[in-house]
Amino acid sequence: MGFLVALKGCAAKATPKPAPPALPKRDSFVPTTEFSRETVKTAPNKSIVAQGIRYEKRNTSVLKTIEVESNTVKIDLYDNGEIDGDSISLFLNGKLLLARQKLTTAPITLRLPKDELQEENDLVMYAENLGSIPPNTALMVVTDGSKRYEVRITSDLQKNGTIRFVKK
Repeated sequence: MGFLVALKGCAAKATPKPAPPALPKRDSFVPTTEFSRETVKTAPNKSIVAQGIRYEKRNTSVLKTIEVESNTVKIDLYDNGEIDGDSISLFLNGKLLLARQKLTTAPITLRLPKDELQEENDLVMYAENLGSIPPNTALMVVTDGSKRYEVRITSDLQKNGTIRFVKK
């Protein structure tokens, strides 16, 4: 699959800011790199093992359903509110997309080609930690053509936050 991930500003110091992060200009260049994914296996105790990391099974709640119309859906993830050291992993339909990524004011960018999506797709945010201010919170900005959605996702060590994408 050709899912793309871009990490910006990974080495920069994170400073707490009370306001939501400013979004990059539409015409600004966001470098992307192809992210290779390993097949995700289910272990006997119902936890998931991917890239040698064990992910414990947790309750999942669908926070929002978004209908996908354009050829590519762009997803930007930020730490929501105060930068407090939140780290997440992301799964799309049970397959690992991102492993143990720290959320900051710089976006983690994913591009999901519509032709590689199923009719119904669950993007699950798995909290790796709770940061210094629980719970683990993220601002997800979804751009689908000219439509833009802002979703605040909360996850903790017992429950994952999920966004469902449905092909239109």
